[in-house]
Amino acid sequence: MKTRYLNRQRGLGRMRSITLILGALAAAMVIACGSDDDPSPTVAGPAAPASGSSAASDLVIQLGELNDSGQTGIASFRANGAQTEVTVSISSGAAGVNQPIHVHDGTCDPLGGVAHGLSAVADGSSVTTIDTSLASIMGGAHAVNLHLSGDDAGTYVACGDIPAEGDATTIALGEQNDSGQSGTASLIANCSQTWVVLSISPGAAGVGQPVHIHQGTCADLGGVEYPLTALSNGVSVTNVDEAVTILLGGTFSINAHESPDNAGTYVACGELS
Repeated sequence: MKTRYLNRQRGLGRMRSITLILGALAAAMVIACGSDDDPSPTVAGPAAPASGSSAASDLVIQLGELNDSGQTGIASFRANGAQTEVTVSISSGAAGVNQPIHVHDGTCDPLGGVAHGLSAVADGSSVTTIDTSLASIMGGAHAVNLHLSGDDAGTYVACGDIPAEGDATTIALGEQNDSGQSGTASLIANCSQTWVVLSISPGAAGVGQPVHIHQGTCADLGGVEYPLTALSNGVSVTNVDEAVTILLGGTFSINAHESPDNAGTYVACGELS
């Protein structure tokens, strides 16, 4: 089976699990401690938006490209008691081809057997409710893995590791100034660093929106402490060079701005705690 990851590059994200989609994210979610690899994602073309409720997502992970597929995106998880809703938003494969996707045991490398089947990805989208709690999924090693097609299931085209319970925290980003933009930010421990995955309803088409981790609270915002990758159609993925315990142990907020030209207008904010 082919399981080779592509080199990771810098760029932005793009999502479709709410009213938007991630066009491409080329990165594995978890990088080995001490690695010198640059884990930042890269952006490809956008896909069509789909409706959903990013504010209800309890976890958002990256799906990194495999085997030169050109397919990268996001999987979001919403806990519902003993069940979990899994929404996959990824750049599309071949037209008209349904792509099998599963939650597997293990990690993307090495990948284990199928733990939970998901609805096949059609035109870059899949939504499934599985009869397993999110805590159970995060209680062991699991990964989301996408296959090229039913006829070529041995070729893997995208994968993302699901963090263990306690290694991920998701906060709400509330709307500001009647922007219509709200959503979530998932903070995922990555050794001494932290993945910050933002997923909010999109702003103006084609406008990259600055977003930062600020000192202070949303009501009393201080200076920028950690810059994040600008929002592209409502999505941003950044590997912050700080431990998640530091980010959650201080007084910090994630704040999004309307545009580079109108950075003084805040459109969404959430406090880290």
